[in-house]
Amino acid sequence: MTLTISVKTPIYPTEDKEKIEKCIENLFDKKVKLKIIEERGVNFLYSTNIGIGLLKRIFSDIRQKKFLDTVRACAVIENEYTLLLYLHKQALCSKRIAVVTEDTSSPFGHIELRIQSENDTAEEILDWLAPKTEKGKEINPRSFREIYSFS
Repeated sequence: MTLTISVKTPIYPTEDKEKIEKCIENLFDKKVKLKIIEERGVNFLYSTNIGIGLLKRIFSDIRQKKFLDTVRACAVIENEYTLLLYLHKQALCSKRIAVVTEDTSSPFGHIELRIQSENDTAEEILDWLAPKTEKGKEINPRSFREIYSFS
């Protein structure tokens, strides 16, 4: 199984690029190689092929803080193989992960986390990352390594 993980966030004219880079680094707990891309006249910070460490952190954080239902409600299945999560940019500045919808993000915007698979469907990825719950308990919980073996 091959997953491609990328992040992208707009840089607004009132924002400091270095502070946004720091927010993204907070997500990874390390320095990340980011590039600036332009789309429709807006500059974005972008990085791809990020590595599995980020998913491990999100996988653990979702369970530790028990916000699986929130992740499921906010996740966007873009197409058969692509799952999008929008992360609250301002929360990341405080080293916290918060998932928002595209419409209800903070005034500072969000960081788009894109998870693409060659084999599994986006729905299968979501079921693994944030399974359905019943009375606050995961239905068919799976460990991180149980589902995917990464090279």
